[in-house]
Amino acid sequence: MQWIGGVPIGGNRVAGPSVMQTPLSAELILLACGLAGIVLGHWLRLPAKFLLGPMLVSAVVHVSGLSDSVPPFEIVNAAQLILGITIGCRFVGTAPRLILRILMLSVGSTVILLSLTLAFAWLVAKVSVHGHVPLILAYSPGGLAEMSLIALALHTEVAFVAAHHIIRVFLVMIAAGPLFGLLIGRREAVDTKQDE
Repeated sequence: MQWIGGVPIGGNRVAGPSVMQTPLSAELILLACGLAGIVLGHWLRLPAKFLLGPMLVSAVVHVSGLSDSVPPFEIVNAAQLILGITIGCRFVGTAPRLILRILMLSVGSTVILLSLTLAFAWLVAKVSVHGHVPLILAYSPGGLAEMSLIALALHTEVAFVAAHHIIRVFLVMIAAGPLFGLLIGRREAVDTKQDE
């Protein structure tokens, strides 16, 4: 973001007001969106229901004009910390050699994916009203929560970024089964021809 969009990203960036500056009603709305979203996500059987459910409820609340508040920066910082700890804990008990191999593969795939992201963001920015920063975040191969938190921290279009990632996850979930079945079917057909 710093190199391409000229957006300063530093450790001292504040994503929103402090909990002390936020009115109690805004904090209660935030809490209600979270709780209602978890119930809705469970009821709709959404993937990542603890994330997508609250996001949907929050989107409805904000689009309808019931609230225009943003989450306090302490909550955003806590969410980033929890995400980092969760990701780090997945490596407990893994052999260092395997971690190094995964890191090398990850670097290669990240270079490819980020190159495609930058190319598409640059092309779309030329023909649309959207800037480079929200497009890069929307097309980035990162996770929905991470890219949404970065968009929030940069005061850019969080709904735009989140919508792209939700659609991507939805399409992958819908297409993965049929594509896997198609690939398995073709492989079995090739194996059958070779046996004959």
